[in-house]
Amino acid sequence: MSMTEVVEESLKADARFRHLTVMPEVNEMEKEWINPEWPDKKFKYIHDWRRYISQDMRDSWDTFTDHQKRIMFENAEIIAGGEEWE
Repeated sequence: MSMTEVVEESLKADARFRHLTVMPEVNEMEKEWINPEWPDKKFKYIHDWRRYISQDMRDSWDTFTDHQKRIMFENAEIIAGGEEWE
């Protein structure tokens, strides 16, 4: 069983976290940060870097260069990676 599967199973075991799933690895996302899909209201993934991008930044995302987007993504990814779920 992979680490992702272990985490998925533990999330399913606790009713408070059943709506969450594990965020795909960045290399599986193929530069998803260039043109991300922003959730409407709720974030689906734990350790989701998009939680740490403000609404104003989301609204302006298309105005940023790829370099700027990558820097914001990397910083948000560091913050998201430090999340601790009970």
